[in-house]
Amino acid sequence: METKNIRVWQKVDISHIKDHLIITEDVIGMCGKCRQLNINYKNHKTCPGCGTTFEYVAVKNDSPGDIGRILDAIRGEKISLTLIDYRDYEKASARDQLSGLFKK
Repeated sequence: METKNIRVWQKVDISHIKDHLIITEDVIGMCGKCRQLNINYKNHKTCPGCGTTFEYVAVKNDSPGDIGRILDAIRGEKISLTLIDYRDYEKASARDQLSGLFKK
């Protein structure tokens, strides 16, 4: 049976994702927590800047080909990262930041 990639939505703690996220456009990315640059998601399980353990990767480029290449690399090289949609992450983060403005 042939398997396919599909997006699955679930409720998540955005602050936990931010603290364990690497954001990439190709192989090199940045830490979502401290913004350390030039981190290779294939070679780094933790951020060299702040020491956070990466659990998630988000791809800034929303091209299906680029996302597919990164997903294939994660699976093929048995990298323990969960691929999340960058646009969904950005929207959820923005909502959290906005709601924080109106709390006393």
